[in-house]
Parts: sequence; structure tokens; C-alpha cells
Amino acid sequence: MIPKRGFRYHCALMWRDYLIGLPGLFFEAVSHLLCPIEMTKGFRVMDPWPETRSHFSKVVDAAVDVIAQSDPVRFRRVQAEIRSIVNGPAIVGSTYGRPLRVCSVDLRCFSDPDSPELAVQLFASALVREATVGHLANRGILRTRQNRLRFDHLCCEEARRFLHRLGMTKTPYDPECLTTLPRGAFWGIAMKEIHGVFVRNSAPEAPAETKAGAHNERKQ
Repeated sequence: MIPKRGFRYHCALMWRDYLIGLPGLFFEAVSHLLCPIEMTKGFRVMDPWPETRSHFSKVVDAAVDVIAQSDPVRFRRVQAEIRSIVNGPAIVGSTYGRPLRVCSVDLRCFSDPDSPELAVQLFASALVREATVGHLANRGILRTRQNRLRFDHLCCEEARRFLHRLGMTKTPYDPECLTTLPRGAFWGIAMKEIHGVFVRNSAPEAPAETKAGAHNERKQ
């Protein structure tokens, strides 16, 4: 049953997406203005760093192909909920901004020179997870302090089931692999990530990025 979208729903939506989410909206707007946009299978692909731009575009193209060919149902959800894919800082590897339907994916968290196919699959799973965030919001379900664990579990579960379809038996989204950020730590880490945007040297990242890291469940 779809929850009724009443006054409280819209107030919460405004608060989390347009007030608390203002820094993310600012970064997304700047990305749209300053970054060259490349269309890939209906998605706008953007990378602020020229050194990684070509590689990021190839990874997005391959990840979208993987979803489309292996899981048509989840691919339609990704198409519906994500319009732009940006190479940007993200505390848990990827984030989703619903107002502009932007999925920011930190390429550094989804690159593995020793296994590029695995890196693409994990990147694709991040798109599936973030599209689930938008899908739940579209059905009237917002992430709150009361339901955050259940909400995060559903999003990670969708990504885990997607990787199972690819034949992966153990995934980064298995319960034993997930951790929860300590209370109060989210914004400190977020400010560190934002600062990293301005001091980041992307040149060394172009040939070989950091291996795929752990996926943490969000806590705000």
C-alpha cells in the first residue's frame, strides 16, 4: 500500500531535500553549469575532473549496459529515478539527490585495476541502490530517524539481489559487510568530503583508482 502524501510528507520532503540538502543541491547545480555533459543511453554523465572524465564515461556506459541486459525491471527503475550521473564525493560511495534526480558516484570507490569487470558490476549496483532511494520517495516513503535502518536495508537489499542476478554469491551489501556511521559522525565526514573536492588531485587517479571500498549504511 502506498502511503498517503499529506501535508507532513511534503513538509518533510522540503526540509530534507531543499534545506538540509542545500549543499548537495549547490554541488549538483555547479556540476551542471561547469562540467561538460555527455549523454549515455539517456543519462547525463558529468565529471568535474578532466583527467578521469573519459574513464568515468566508459564505466557508466558499461554499468548501464550491465543493468539493462541482466535486470530489465531494475533498469526501468534506474531510468525513472536517475537523470544525471556525476563523479563526485560520497560518504558511502554514492549518494542520490532527488530534486534534480542526480546520482553522485565516487569513482575512487568503484575501481579495481585487477578486476575491471567487478568494478563495473559494483558501480552498477550503486546505481540500483540509489534509484531505490528515489523509488521509495516516489511511493511516499522518506528516510527518517525512526525508519532509517529499515530504509537503508531495503536499498542495500535491492543492490544485493541485483548482484546475485549477476552470479555474485558474496556482496558488499551482505549484512556482515555493512556498518552504521556513529551518531553525529555524518556531517563531520560530509564536510571533509566537500573540502576534498577543492583540494583533490585527480591526476594520479586516472590510470588506477583505489580499489572498491566498504559500503556503509547512511546515518544522518
